Amino acid sequence: VCLTEGDKTISTPTYHVFNMYKHHMNNYALAVECVSPIVWSGEKEATVQRKLKPLKALDVSASIGQDGKSLVLTIVNQSLDKDYTAKISNNKCIKFLEARLVSLNANNVRAYNDFESKENVKTLEETFTVNGSTLELTFKRHSVNLLTLKLE
Repeated sequence: VCLTEGDKTISTPTYHVFNMYKHHMNNYALAVECVSPIVWSGEKEATVQRKLKPLKALDVSASIGQDGKSLVLTIVNQSLDKDYTAKISNNKCIKFLEARLVSLNANNVRAYNDFESKENVKTLEETFTVNGSTLELTFKRHSVNLLTLKLE
């Protein structure tokens, strides 16, 4: 998760992903319905002897805090070449009040951090107010995203 050399330490992309997913800890897992384009159909013969499922562009995990006042979503855009806009809503019509989006991405999907380039892959954070039970956001190609929503 960290790269060290002597007394120097830098955060790797793996560190950032672990840091984002830790927000699900001690929460209650929620069922998610994610309607997404397919980026790989699995039609070609796989080199392993098992049937592979189609790969959706967007993959989502969700949990709610024990107090019922915060919703945590982690959204991965698995497409290598397309940004996707998603409509996020809840079936209870509970209002979203505030949102915090942390996105991990780089220009190249094969980018990494090292001591010469410590921030090739880094997180960007944005906070904004929301007033409703739906939200539309665009997720950049090959990105991992943490969306935390305060609930009414």
